[in-house]
Amino acid sequence: MTLLSTFEVPVQKGYRFAFLIGFIVFLLVTAPFSFQPEMLAQRVFFANSNQPLTPKEEAEQATSLFKQVWEAVFLHYYKPDFNDQNWQYWQAHYQSKLKTTQDATVAIQTMLTSLNDPYSVFLPPQRFESQTISIASKLFGIGLQLSPDSKGKVLVTGKVPNAPADKAGVLNGDSIIAIDDQPTDGMPIETCAKKIRGDKGTTVKLTLLRKNGKSTQKLTVSIIRDEIKFKTVETFQFKQYPSIGYIKLNSFISKDLLSEVKQAIDAFKTKKSLIIDVRGNLGGLLENAVELSDLFLDEGTIVSVKSRTPKHDYQETAHNGQAFTGKIVILTDKSSASASEVFAGAMKDHHRAWLVGSQTFGKGLVQQVITLNQRGKNSLDSVGLNLTVAQYLTPNGTNIHGIGISPTYPIAEETNEELLASLHTAVQAQTPKKTFELLSNHLKKLLQKGKKEAAWLWADKPLKTACELLEPTEKTITAKPLH
Repeated sequence: MTLLSTFEVPVQKGYRFAFLIGFIVFLLVTAPFSFQPEMLAQRVFFANSNQPLTPKEEAEQATSLFKQVWEAVFLHYYKPDFNDQNWQYWQAHYQSKLKTTQDATVAIQTMLTSLNDPYSVFLPPQRFESQTISIASKLFGIGLQLSPDSKGKVLVTGKVPNAPADKAGVLNGDSIIAIDDQPTDGMPIETCAKKIRGDKGTTVKLTLLRKNGKSTQKLTVSIIRDEIKFKTVETFQFKQYPSIGYIKLNSFISKDLLSEVKQAIDAFKTKKSLIIDVRGNLGGLLENAVELSDLFLDEGTIVSVKSRTPKHDYQETAHNGQAFTGKIVILTDKSSASASEVFAGAMKDHHRAWLVGSQTFGKGLVQQVITLNQRGKNSLDSVGLNLTVAQYLTPNGTNIHGIGISPTYPIAEETNEELLASLHTAVQAQTPKKTFELLSNHLKKLLQKGKKEAAWLWADKPLKTACELLEPTEKTITAKPLH
């Protein structure tokens, strides 16, 4: 599932805009849901019929779809010079040439590519559906993560704990060879996901192959679909640093993020300080970044949004700031982007938190999400457009796009990523034998003695530095003043 982030925020009286700020790719088996944000672009509806479109109707649809995208860019793209090109050229170039939806898709993608803007993209039906699903954080399915293996088979690579598939006994590593008795051999992974989807309370039958040592077992399971909720917030309490609460934010995409963070803060109400980890967090809802900052900031600007038209510029300001009053460290890396940078930038500029780690990604652009409706051959498919409509500045007026945010305490990214991944697995569960091949003798000894936390802290230098800043035990770091 491709997760992209949107949110709605009042910009000018009478209008509500949907914005996009960052993305992450993830494939999940879930059911679709209805999502119809307000938008500026014209919406086009076709007759509610299952009859195939005539060539004339399909050409009209293709032309209409192209026109919607062209006009959206012409009216709202954040650079009025369209990155130094004549936007009228594309309208004339494709005049009367589009005969099919595929023609329109190719033309739109070619036109958008000319902007040299990787964040302004056309979303075909499956990708747009996945984007909208990710925002709700309220899904209906069985809770499986799928990917093709080296031989093209459909492999279960992840499960949502206590979701229907997990309860039915499906295991990571199982191969799905049939869905409702239809073989999956040669079936694209997206098609498999679509077939497994369905409404809450309905049943899907999976035929599985499971390896047991040298033998292979064939299983059939019938699974009732249900609602699945995803937590984007993880917490941890250190034994070595008992006054510190650790909060990991995996994404800013979920509308449940703020409530999950509040729950985490409430669980850490006796702690003197927090570590908030946004490493690897590629972004999400700007609204989430603003509201999260507002939990810790009493006053002042959180972020300034600058659009093509000055009258649409606006600022988000802080006014709460009482959720947690202790010291805070934010962990960042080169993959901390977009909404992560809004949060980190606001906290740093207001001297509310130390940033530890490495330079952030540097995405300072805001995208509008526009829903475009088209009449498919046998179904009504929604497609979308993510369009860059503004840039944002940190409270100090800094444009971080292409630059990123410098940490208060820079630490080179020297840690082996595979090692960290293995350590994370070790902290959560028993460490497989292969994991030990990646670990130093010191780490092996720590893990063999059951000292998973010590191993984690030993390998994760930014995290160790954050802990020492907040609860010094080695007296090797001089903390810079906050507030």
